[in-house]
Amino acid sequence: MKGTRTIILITMLCVSLLTASVAFAQNNAISEGGRFKAIANEKQLETLNRLYNTDISFGELVEAAYPEAMEYIPAQALQNMYKTKVIWPNQDTPSNTESTTQQADVTPQQVILVGHESNISPGQTIDFDSGSRVWLPYPTYKIPYMSVLSTLEREGVGIVASAFEIDTNTNAVSASSSYRNPASDKYRTVGYHNGDYPPNHVPQSYSTVTSTSWKQAP
Repeated sequence: MKGTRTIILITMLCVSLLTASVAFAQNNAISEGGRFKAIANEKQLETLNRLYNTDISFGELVEAAYPEAMEYIPAQALQNMYKTKVIWPNQDTPSNTESTTQQADVTPQQVILVGHESNISPGQTIDFDSGSRVWLPYPTYKIPYMSVLSTLEREGVGIVASAFEIDTNTNAVSASSSYRNPASDKYRTVGYHNGDYPPNHVPQSYSTVTSTSWKQAP
């Protein structure tokens, strides 16, 4: 009987570990307070590739590719996202850019400057990231909402990896991931940046795209 109980306990432990592993593989999203981040699975990558270069709003893109993020996006930010068309990359898309707005109330001289960038580190594992950060009026200045969707593209193939991050009442966001054992080819990182400025600012939100140049890997 003792030997039988030992076998049963070991079997139950193995089943528990297997179940936990499956759950971890399926759940790639992390949320904490107003912050949410996720790494795309195969189904989400298929969605991103299907919608690539289509006439679609940023809200529709996020809803289709990262539906689990929708509950973490403030109502006003979501409204602005559905009004904003996705800017797809082209040969002139820079790897870094800036969004600037000027306050329209009692202190019109105040300027909010948000910097955006995308990066790639090719090799046997390709590390990629895209991010946005407030620089003016000072680096710790917080705005209501920031998001960034980062994709890794393989030339002639499409999006092979992606990460997404949002945060509220923040001064920076960064979405990053890695792509292991890439086929020998050229790759680039593309970042889709979207966020909301404080009330009484014109425009109310920003939306821009950044892209690295194509890099050979591995």
